[in-house]
Amino acid sequence: MFDRYVLVPNSLHNEIIDGQVVGFSVKVRAGYYRGFRLALLEDLQLTVDGLTFERKDLALEVGGKPARPLDDLETEYEQTWDFGAPATLHVRKPGGLEPGAHSVIAYERIRVSYFPLPAEYTLADVQVVA
Repeated sequence: MFDRYVLVPNSLHNEIIDGQVVGFSVKVRAGYYRGFRLALLEDLQLTVDGLTFERKDLALEVGGKPARPLDDLETEYEQTWDFGAPATLHVRKPGGLEPGAHSVIAYERIRVSYFPLPAEYTLADVQVVA
């Protein structure tokens, strides 16, 4: 239902540290209609131009706190990700993305405390790296 809000339009860009392109990032929103603790984020995947990036190469920055690897969030019981609040998904990819249009697919799986199956959200979009 809220899948269409998962990817923030026009938020894809390369990340440069000390003059080197170390990867890229894209802003994402939680598809679940309520906020939830980060420990309930079962999975977050990103596919760009048909390539799905490995979990070890992803880090999520939520609520202005430093980006953390997804595995570290499994025990984050205090911090929440509120519905509608954008978070930045950082992807380690030396050299980043080529300038131009890219097919982007974001997938989230969130454990919902009162429902036996996880909630799943997917959105495909085309975004441009300048």
